[in-house]
Parts: sequence; structure tokens; C-alpha cells
Amino acid sequence: LVRRFDAPDPIINLFQKEADDVLWAEAGLSAPLQHGISTFLTGQYRRQWSNYATRDFSNAIVTFGFSKRF
Repeated sequence: LVRRFDAPDPIINLFQKEADDVLWAEAGLSAPLQHGISTFLTGQYRRQWSNYATRDFSNAIVTFGFSKRF
């Protein structure tokens, strides 16, 4: 994902517009156990590069859980 902003943010930089490049990936796996119960595992990763140093970041999330179908 590429984001280009229309105007500069005057608090961060009066003359340069923000430009971000974003990478985002997500994967998940669900496995049925028995009696309508399943277990699941998901993972996400997001990385953002920006010409504004305050907007650079990376984030990772892992979730594990159980679900019950009614």
C-alpha cells in the first residue's frame, strides 16, 4: 500500500508532504477438535516506512484461542 498526502503537516514539516509505504500480512489457521469446538491461531505483521520519522513503525500480533459453534 502506498499513501501520498495532499498537503504537508505543519506541525511536523511545513514544506514536505507525508509519503508512506505500508506492508501488511496476515495468516490464520483453524483446526476443528470435537463437538463444535475449534482452536485457532492467527498472526499479523505490519510495517510502515515514512518520510516523517514519527510515522515509521512495525507491529506484530499473534492470537491463539478456542471457539465454540452453537
